[in-house]
Amino acid sequence: MKIYSIDYIPGAQIEAIGLVRGDTKGYGDLIKDERGIAINMMINEAKALGADAIVGVRFETTVYQELSAQVLAYGTAVKIKD
Repeated sequence: MKIYSIDYIPGAQIEAIGLVRGDTKGYGDLIKDERGIAINMMINEAKALGADAIVGVRFETTVYQELSAQVLAYGTAVKIKD
């Protein structure tokens, strides 16, 4: 699965399938690990839709009382047209 933070794939025509996301909560120093979990959740959701790639990937992190955080990864699942 290819993942892009840009909104297109250079040199390719794409068909948008839908929004995909991964969302998880973690504690303290685990934010890096939690980001990886959120990415994997987003990829699995895109694969379930039959996507070839995800474009426009963004991350949001919300910290709750210095002890926990929520990491959200989201983007648009796309099919690469031949």
